[in-house]
Amino acid sequence: MKIGIVGGSIAGCTAAVALSRAGHEVTVLERSRGGLTGRGAGIGTPLETFETLISQDLIGANTPRFIVSEHPFVSRLDANDHFGHKALTLPLSMALVNWGDLWRELRSRVNDSTYVEGRNVSSSQSVSDQVILSGADGWSDTYDLALFADGYRSSGRRVLFPDLDLSYRGYVLWRGVLEESRLSDSAPLETALYRLHFKGLPGNAVFYLVPGTGGSIDAGNRRVNWACYIPVTEEELSEFLVDRRGDRKTHSLSPGAMRLEEEERLKKLMSEHLPSYFSEIVADSQDTFVQPIYTVTVPQNAVGRIALLGDAGAVAPPFTGSGVFKAMMNAMELVTAIGDENDPVETLAQWSTEQAERGRKLTVLGEQMERAFVWEAPDFSGMAESEAREWWSKSISFPEEFSYVSDSGD
Repeated sequence: MKIGIVGGSIAGCTAAVALSRAGHEVTVLERSRGGLTGRGAGIGTPLETFETLISQDLIGANTPRFIVSEHPFVSRLDANDHFGHKALTLPLSMALVNWGDLWRELRSRVNDSTYVEGRNVSSSQSVSDQVILSGADGWSDTYDLALFADGYRSSGRRVLFPDLDLSYRGYVLWRGVLEESRLSDSAPLETALYRLHFKGLPGNAVFYLVPGTGGSIDAGNRRVNWACYIPVTEEELSEFLVDRRGDRKTHSLSPGAMRLEEEERLKKLMSEHLPSYFSEIVADSQDTFVQPIYTVTVPQNAVGRIALLGDAGAVAPPFTGSGVFKAMMNAMELVTAIGDENDPVETLAQWSTEQAERGRKLTVLGEQMERAFVWEAPDFSGMAESEAREWWSKSISFPEEFSYVSDSGD
């Protein structure tokens, strides 16, 4: 079949590679030019998912990653506390990577002739057994299937479900990176992804190492990634997203765009609520960036010959570490679904129901974690390990197919 993929990020590239190998004629329509970038930040995915990507030759065995095995839950004891009180440590098997490294591995497997940059899709129309995609600058093309892999603000989702709106969750993800060489001691981060609760304040933070410049995983050449979940009311959000030039943004503030006075306010807040080891990392980070957190669920991942992949479908709270997992499963199971000679609309419908249900389960799980980590987190500084374990067991209920993999601010 002739298949158009709208969006050339992780989900789009995964689908393009898998579908091309299955013999389909694929075109990736990416609105950006010059390649995608990840702002230097990291993402995490279950080690099993990462190894599946390697086994399927979607990424190379030498793709730079940093493996963590434990997930401590920590709170500050008092103003002089350097590392904090570790109430609970959960086992964790996660690969932490730079978003850009992962994307480049996937992109290198997509033929340049099929990856079209600067192609913004402004409309899609189903006509008989085809889908017409077109742009405001006059281009138009016809496909047997159209797959939208264009992220959480998906234009494809708006076409299929115009009454569905993103739901703002009442907090933002404030992020930064710091070169490991700036730390006096990186040993605490060597095997762990830390989760820190803000004592007396809703929200929490995660800290972890990822490969550094050029994919280096050598000690001293890596990066510290951190992400703080900061409550911002919907009424405050519009003013919060005003950048240094005074422009009001709608969905994020890119590195270096946050107003200096706002950045300093948040850094001061972290100095009052985090152990000094972690607050100093935040304080030393420059050009921090922000994205508000939204969610949405979809009744189906496909209607007719138009399908949604990755965050173009359901968008769950970011605590499940499922972004890469969901995009990969959406794409690879789609290839299986349309691999025979059956009616693609019929096979897409079955695939769609399964993917929508997975998205729903991830959203439910993410909302549980959201309550536990952001809105109802206990004071870990006064908790014994037995109390913390009881809190964990009562707070989170996992669907059978998901184990705890944490988030990394992806």
